[in-house]
Amino acid sequence: MPALPLPAKQPAASPAPPRTDRHAAVRGLRRRLLIMALLPAALLTLAVSAYLVIAETRLQESRFRAQGQGLAQEAARLMAPALGEPQRMHAVAERFLDRTAATALSVRDATDANLLDRRLPGEAPARIESIRFRSFPALIPPPADTQAAPGHPRSAQVVITLAHIPVSPEQRRLHRNAILLLLCGLIVTALLTRWLSNGLARPLGRLSEAAADFRAGDHRVRVPETSKGALGSLEKSFNAMAAAVEAAHAEKEQEANRAARELTQTLNELEERNVQLDLTRKRAEAATRVKSEFLAKMSHEIRTPMNSMVGFTEQLRNTRLATHQRDLLRLIEHSGADLLRIIDDILDYSDLEYGAFQPQSATFDVRETFEHAAALFGPQAHERKLELLLLAYEDVPQRLMGDQTRIRQILANLLGNAIKFTERGEITIRVMAGPESPEALELIFSVTDTGIGISPQVRQRLFNAFEQADPSLTRRFGGIGLGLSITFKLIRAMNGRIAIHSDQGQGSAFTVHLPLARAPEAAPSHAEPQPFAARPCRLHCRHRLSQLELNHRLEGLGFEVEAYDPNAPEPEAAAALVLGFDAEEAALQAPERFLQELKPALHATTLVLISDSDRGRHSAIERRFGCRCHAKPLLTETLQRELQELLADPRQTPPPLEDAAPPGPDPALRGARVLVVEDNAFNRDLLLRQLNHLGCKADAVDSGQAALATTLDQAYQVILMDIHMPGLSGVETTVRLREREQRLGGPRPIIIALTADVMSDTRAEAAAAGVDGLLFKPVSEGQLRRLLKDALANQGAPGLWRLPAEAPQAAAATPAEPPVIDRQKALTVSGGSVELADELIRRLARELPAYQQEIRRLAAATDAQALKGAVHKLRGALTLCGAMALEGIARQLELRLANGAPIKDCTDLTAQTLSEIQRLIDTVSGPDG
Repeated sequence: MPALPLPAKQPAASPAPPRTDRHAAVRGLRRRLLIMALLPAALLTLAVSAYLVIAETRLQESRFRAQGQGLAQEAARLMAPALGEPQRMHAVAERFLDRTAATALSVRDATDANLLDRRLPGEAPARIESIRFRSFPALIPPPADTQAAPGHPRSAQVVITLAHIPVSPEQRRLHRNAILLLLCGLIVTALLTRWLSNGLARPLGRLSEAAADFRAGDHRVRVPETSKGALGSLEKSFNAMAAAVEAAHAEKEQEANRAARELTQTLNELEERNVQLDLTRKRAEAATRVKSEFLAKMSHEIRTPMNSMVGFTEQLRNTRLATHQRDLLRLIEHSGADLLRIIDDILDYSDLEYGAFQPQSATFDVRETFEHAAALFGPQAHERKLELLLLAYEDVPQRLMGDQTRIRQILANLLGNAIKFTERGEITIRVMAGPESPEALELIFSVTDTGIGISPQVRQRLFNAFEQADPSLTRRFGGIGLGLSITFKLIRAMNGRIAIHSDQGQGSAFTVHLPLARAPEAAPSHAEPQPFAARPCRLHCRHRLSQLELNHRLEGLGFEVEAYDPNAPEPEAAAALVLGFDAEEAALQAPERFLQELKPALHATTLVLISDSDRGRHSAIERRFGCRCHAKPLLTETLQRELQELLADPRQTPPPLEDAAPPGPDPALRGARVLVVEDNAFNRDLLLRQLNHLGCKADAVDSGQAALATTLDQAYQVILMDIHMPGLSGVETTVRLREREQRLGGPRPIIIALTADVMSDTRAEAAAAGVDGLLFKPVSEGQLRRLLKDALANQGAPGLWRLPAEAPQAAAATPAEPPVIDRQKALTVSGGSVELADELIRRLARELPAYQQEIRRLAAATDAQALKGAVHKLRGALTLCGAMALEGIARQLELRLANGAPIKDCTDLTAQTLSEIQRLIDTVSGPDG
């Protein structure tokens, strides 16, 4: 879904200031205007007042200086006659100080010697030019009589000292009046300024408030246009601007609202889809986890009893059996093998679902494949009174190259559904050859039934997992609806296709087209030997298609077939008489009535084929009428064998038992020492029987502890180790055996793991433990023979899965270094979704630092159990993201901790795990991560 363009982001409006703040702003404006007008006037007034005071002070100072200089001149004139006469000088000084404002008088000669120093009583000596006193010097004029008395100084200087004259009342009034004048000027100026500023403050305040409201988002605000001049123009301009902005804002708001509604709708849809995707993902993860647990449990629970069933059936085949018993035993073996294949197919369902399945290619017999499948489902068809037919056309090659197991699985699924949903009538298998070339051809086979049919609406979802034509059919017919889904995926994996032709209530036809290669040794069908060439045979069968099938088979064996007519004269006796009865005739006891009527003229070489799998009924017919009786559909090899025995000695009855010639002990295994470690008594007994029959010297124990104790006293060449055992598991037992080998030395036994769990983790755990091979249950004697022979000869088991025969550490290592992130593995887990795979990897990257810190903390705390749990939890997260390198190291660390190893013995693996976690973090966080 393309991303919708988002509307342009509007700048957020500033919040409007409170009303009190607006008034404070207006008052501040008035104060500023007042200060601007008052300050110059105040400064001017202050300057004038200061000038007047300073001028008055200077005038007084000049007068004071003139007075002092005059007094100094007068004192010099008075002191001149008395110069040189100290008493007289004192007297003159006393009189001068008494009648003048001087406070001190001193006389000094030319050498600055003090001739006289006289002060008023109580006056302390004052520093000349002090703040309080001023001194005024004057030269004493020389006397007019130049013939002065001896001792009279030629020149001298008089210095008087005057105190500052105190400020007069007139001066104080002058200063007070100046200050009052200053204050009055300031007050008058302030009043005038306030009166004048109000005319400016009011309109400016209204503009300021309007601007604040406008900035807060109120575009409807206007100011009264009451002013004149520049303020009036400013008010008009503001109102015009507000109107224009209001109109533009209204238009923008409409556009933004429309875009917001569209965006909200889109976001709601995306959120709903994200929730659905998240729920789907969680359900898928839970379903995957449950499916894996279910498959592992189902595999183990089914394969364990199947091991006993298949094994003891194989042992039974090595005993003396009658021919029909051997045929039944063969069907049981085929049924067991097909059941195991079904289990394997179900376990491979996830591989099929994600396209990871790869079909095999090997030579197989086409007719035998379809005949065995038809014979296997014969009893089910007979139980529902249905006729099951197989028509293989002559142009179909005898042998082709392909995956026989998967073809039989496809056919089994189609036959199972046909029988399940057909209540009466017939089911026909047709095998045909399609377009061909010298190297390959298209094998076409179909399964047609006369059942309930499929509506056109249901066909579209018919191949989905867990789907059926109608939900009520699950209760009516059973099943879970998985067969057709597996069939569809198998056919698609083999590059084939499937078509459906069906009408509701009139049956269905499933047609499969598979491209297959020709087998190199394939020969034309007409070149095969015909054991009954040109021998006559009479055939009686009222069911048209069944008659066609039997006629085709008999002619394929070389017979000259003609219809049997009991009323027509026989020119010559036929070599054989074959009587066929369909399911409806068998249900109405028609075979017994027909044979009773025919008994006087009953042919000695008569073979009766009925659509009934009751072996007791077959034996009763044979004893009563002296003929051979079998259930349909019959294998061609069985039909040929029965006719050969009848034509060789028609009167000979089937032998009750026949000597079996089971294969004897294998010379390569004679005397081989083998230990079986198995907790299931049936499986343990079966393996002992098989090993003893092969010539091995076998012992058995029922637990891992017993195996450890037994191997101390006995040396074994091979140990068959069950993986899942209570107490000490097979993996843990193997680890302890390998550790003991390294510690004590001695011969190294070959350990082959036996398990019914076919999940991939089983192989990984076995590899890490140090096993040499892995064999899945049930184990046939032939498999066991091949495995042991190859293991003893080559230290391995080709075809069954093996590891290099090296030390346990080497065995635990992978053949090649796995990638840090296997994106193909992550895509497989996410169902092919690149987005989901990337999300899983990103989520893992976010969680890895916490795992790293937790593992480091638990390792430092030497808490082995908690560390094992943390590593196990980490592995669970790694497998979903394809982190194969780290998952392998973490698996080894978890396994060692599970075996009871202390933390100090796991230091190397812990360090590797932490280092690999960091490498994974760097990889995911890098440019290619």
